[in-house]
Amino acid sequence: MTFRPTVLQTDRLVLRTPQRDDVDGLLTMLGDPEAMKYVGQGKTMNRQQVEADVDRWIALEQECGLCLWTVRKQMAQGREQVIGHCGLIYMRRSGSQTRGPEVELAYGFARSFWGQGFATEAGRAALEYGFSNLDLDSILAITYPENLASQKVLLKLDFEPLGRTEKYYDIEAEFFRRLRQPS
Repeated sequence: MTFRPTVLQTDRLVLRTPQRDDVDGLLTMLGDPEAMKYVGQGKTMNRQQVEADVDRWIALEQECGLCLWTVRKQMAQGREQVIGHCGLIYMRRSGSQTRGPEVELAYGFARSFWGQGFATEAGRAALEYGFSNLDLDSILAITYPENLASQKVLLKLDFEPLGRTEKYYDIEAEFFRRLRQPS
């Protein structure tokens, strides 16, 4: 079976399987301490780490159909600009190196694109893909307790807040869940 990269389109965005030519655009976000403050362990990444992540996300999608897709903003004359990433990934429980079975909506954007509705728009596309194409019954999300902007996005996406947890990624986090809507 031949691998077909994912491409999701919204009014303003294209979410697609990452490619090596996305590294510079992703590095704008992943190398920025402010943009990474509430992502993972809050650490920035260098070019080599971003390249490794892109390779890992491509392999993950080939293996199981989900990953952090590159988010590209559609520009004039058919051009696109990398503004962040958004997608579905298997969650990792604290103290474990194995992932899943829970699936998480995750996203991050370069600072110059905050507050413009891109996280909500990309998140909506990723959720639709997860429920329709991957046949998921629920999708989880976590945020740092101080990351009120991300929590606001999750509420707009109809996630239900479930309180605090230390169950994932070795951090205290606000925990959210979105169930598949009945047809």
